[in-house]
Order: sequence, then C-alpha cells, then structure tokens
Amino acid sequence: MLREAAEAVGAASIAAVVGLSLYLDARHVFDVGPLELIALSVGAFLIHDVAHRAYLELAGLRGRFRFSLTGSAFSLVIAGVQSGISLIVSAAAGPGVVLRLAPYRFLAPGTVMAEGLKEKASLGRLALIGPGANMVVSWLAFLLAFSPMGQAQRDLVLLASAFNAYMSLTSLLPFAFCDGLTIYWWDKRIWAVLLGASVVLIALSNTGLLLMAPR
Repeated sequence: MLREAAEAVGAASIAAVVGLSLYLDARHVFDVGPLELIALSVGAFLIHDVAHRAYLELAGLRGRFRFSLTGSAFSLVIAGVQSGISLIVSAAAGPGVVLRLAPYRFLAPGTVMAEGLKEKASLGRLALIGPGANMVVSWLAFLLAFSPMGQAQRDLVLLASAFNAYMSLTSLLPFAFCDGLTIYWWDKRIWAVLLGASVVLIALSNTGLLLMAPR
C-alpha cells in the first residue's frame, strides 16, 4: 500500500508539472491561473486511474497502481516541446491574435495493473474503464457549460471537458504504456468507437470555447 501510494503521488506530481506547463499556453487566452490548470490536469489523471482501481475492487481482483517511467518521460518531454512551440507561435503571431482552443498535453504517468488477469475480455474491460470515466466527466462538464455562469467559470468548465477528452484520447493510443493497446488487442471495433467518441468530445469542447467567447 505504501509503495502504491508513493508511486501515485509521483504520478500526480508529473500531472501537476504538465498542468503547470499548460499555463504557458492558456494564460494569454483564458482567465485562469496556474493552480486551476494544475487542478484540472491532476483531476483528469485521478479520475482515470481511480476508475481503474475502483473497478478492480468491485470485480474482486487484485492489483495496484504502478508509476510509468516511460509514460512520465513522454509526458514531460512533450509538455516541454509544446510549451516551447507555443511561445514561438505566440511571439510570431503578435499580441492581437488569440485562438481560443484548449492546449493539448500528453499525460500517461502510470497505470493500474491487475494480478493474474490474462483473458483478453477481462483485460479489455479493465482498460476501457479509465478512458470511459474521462469521457463521462467530459460530457458532464460540456453540458454544464450551458448553464448560467460567468465567462471565467464557463471557460474553466469547458477546459475541464477538453482536458478529460484529451486524457481519454491519450490513454486510447495503441502504446504499450497506454490502455489503447489492450483494448485494440481485445476488440478493434470497441477501440475505434471509444477513439471516435474522444475525438468528438475534443471537437465539441473546443467549439464551445470558440463560440462562447466574450463579446
């Protein structure tokens, strides 16, 4: 338990650093602070992996969360590259150009591993729970954005929708340290449906940010 908790804290720290890097992209466009973006990034990570962990408990399976060095390295390197590109693009475009889109970040600092589970269907169901949870939260946040609220709150809710959709999309990539490879190995049609649903959510949340801009 202590080792799992320590690895989860390490993964959450990676998510926090990635969230902080988002501030470099979002601060010129949205009325959000670094702590809010860190909370959104860590929140999307926790929703994903707590869902995996809860499924293990409910199914009576054994397993634990494991920190991924490869996934964490990818997350940090890509965040650094994207932040650098964002700074260059912003400097080249000038202060008058503002594109209200949620910045993307790759985030895969860890994964929940089940012990003794070898059946494709069982592994596939465990794998889809994480991105599925992110998609549910993304939908709820997107729908919440249509309720009466201030512009800053609406932007934050739509960013939460986008970040959870990004988290879902990232986890569905067919890489060894992502859920996508397991789901693809189990059922290609389910994988394609989940991937398509994530893309739709990304499009909807970013369209909301564009259309619900302050006038």
